[in-house]
Amino acid sequence: MKQNKKLAILALAAVGSLSLTVGAATVVTAQEQTTVNGVTFVMDEGASVRLGEVNGIRFLATLSAADYTALESLEADGATVSYGMLIAPKDYVTQAALTVENVFGENAVYGYTVVNEDGTKGDKVGGEKEIVNLPYQTLPENTDGNYVVKGSLVDI
Repeated sequence: MKQNKKLAILALAAVGSLSLTVGAATVVTAQEQTTVNGVTFVMDEGASVRLGEVNGIRFLATLSAADYTALESLEADGATVSYGMLIAPKDYVTQAALTVENVFGENAVYGYTVVNEDGTKGDKVGGEKEIVNLPYQTLPENTDGNYVVKGSLVDI
């Protein structure tokens, strides 16, 4: 059941990679999607510019209320479901798939910096190819009853 723990994160990440070159961003389109336990994950197409106190690039993925309920029901079978977003350069993903083993396994290809509960940076874990891991404790419900996962690259 450990594999189910990160399925939601990985499924969102598998379709949410990006490549930055000379200030231009190439974003995976919404045509690329992943299905886990009958739930299909698709990143919202494109990225948006985040302006304000902190500037950056924001990525979104929307999960329907029905799909959210289906994933949460896996916990009744002993699975631990968690949500978040992984952001990785597209050329990394073409070299090694974003799988549970490659991101969270003992011999992980990808590494990331842990974010502590207070929001500060913790230790780097995993492999050499550094990606961004943005875990969620709970998913915020938006006004139309769906759930939204947001991930931003800031100060770039």
